[in-house]
Amino acid sequence: MRFMTGINLVSLPIANLCIFSLPIFIALSVFSLARQPPTLRFSLTVASIFAFSFGVLALTMHDKHLPGIYTSAINGALYLYAALQIIRKTRPHNAVVWSMHGFCLLLASTLFIRAAILCAGWLSPGSALDAIGPELTAIVLFGNMLCLDALILCFPLLDFMDAQSRLSQATQEIIERSKIDVLTGAYNRSHMQSRLHHHVSRCSSSGETFSLILFDLDHFKAINDTYGHVIGDRVLAQVGSQVKSSLRRYDELFRFGGEEFLVILPDTDANHACDIAERLRQEIANLLFDGPNISEQFRITSSFGIASTTKATRSADILLQQTDAALYKAKAQGRNMVCV
Repeated sequence: MRFMTGINLVSLPIANLCIFSLPIFIALSVFSLARQPPTLRFSLTVASIFAFSFGVLALTMHDKHLPGIYTSAINGALYLYAALQIIRKTRPHNAVVWSMHGFCLLLASTLFIRAAILCAGWLSPGSALDAIGPELTAIVLFGNMLCLDALILCFPLLDFMDAQSRLSQATQEIIERSKIDVLTGAYNRSHMQSRLHHHVSRCSSSGETFSLILFDLDHFKAINDTYGHVIGDRVLAQVGSQVKSSLRRYDELFRFGGEEFLVILPDTDANHACDIAERLRQEIANLLFDGPNISEQFRITSSFGIASTTKATRSADILLQQTDAALYKAKAQGRNMVCV
């Protein structure tokens, strides 16, 4: 523009302000990657720099060195700011982020070097450094453009990696949700099978002892018949929530089917499992459920069956059969009890 139109307000001050917009856009892209809007302080600072720079460049545009010194120094400071924002607002452990940070620092360095070369030529006019100054600044600017191109290419790469990460997270969430029984919040039966086989395999290889609790809500069909299935679903949900909150963090609750629930108790023998089952039985018996009418409330009881692994345990199905037999024993003896 200088060669075509000469030095004027468009070819020097406004053109250099357009160059200032490059690191500003880099910083705005960092805000976008961090999913944060630009701060008011950032916007006011940018507006002030543009207004002040226009005045400085308009007054010094006919000088050989001052516009270049000023624009290089300000541009270097803006790229340095962008480098700091990249580390502050994105993931520092990401290799692409570190590359972007490095490119911004290189850009800032090359611009500060250009400012130093021009400043030396300005302080010593006619010197050898002043004579080769244009060649040196051209080399520095070439390196500057290479760094800028590499930096710009990092943004779509980082955006792609972020999209992949979010897709992976969403997929994992779907997988986790597929394991959950929506009504009770317990794991579903299909996940129960894989967890049972996992624990039986550990039992066979390392001798781990674990226990199963299978419990059933007594006369649950009568609740559905008397109060309706909506109330019955609320009972199941409330029981599931109560039992989950009462178990240890490493215990696992599953909805076995209908009104039956299964609990896997890792590193737990039969005696300890009986204590846990008895506590759960009492807690369920103490729950108060609302009927269709506000004034109508009722309670339920539950029956528990327990089985524990031994060194001879080789099959999850056999262990389940033992637990189921213990549950039917509790029902046969009058319900609302724990049997092994």
